[in-house]
Amino acid sequence: VGNHTFLMLYMEMADFTTRAIALESLPDGGFAVDWESFESWSAIPWTTYLSTEPTDPIEFRVVAEQDTYYNLAYADPSAWACFRLTDPADQAHVWGYCPVDSEAAYALGHLLRRQRHQAASQAKAILRLRFAGGEPGRRQVLIESLVQDSWVKPDP
Repeated sequence: VGNHTFLMLYMEMADFTTRAIALESLPDGGFAVDWESFESWSAIPWTTYLSTEPTDPIEFRVVAEQDTYYNLAYADPSAWACFRLTDPADQAHVWGYCPVDSEAAYALGHLLRRQRHQAASQAKAILRLRFAGGEPGRRQVLIESLVQDSWVKPDP
């Protein structure tokens, strides 16, 4: 990822679920756990984001999949690409929209097509999201950009 080398491992948790863990290879030969991706960390908790509906863009680690929920301000499927975005911690979701001809729509579409070639309909991603403000439609957000096509985001 970028100029950094990561190993992706899967570990069984105490509750018998399996979780991915990214280990960054360090110059001294050691490894560091990418804690932010392991915990699916975001700048603010998902529930706070949904209850406050901030209009400033915020980055979130989400599970994304294409969807067809076109409603209210985003009712026109010829204008908007629609994605279901799920928070991995509590499984709450929103619908994310971006103009069909935007870089974000292209990048997310490409990522999801890559996943389908691996028999998966969802993809982990870091997205920059914001509420449009003043428009009806709770749980509908604008996708500003695809920040990373995984949950691993190395320091610059």
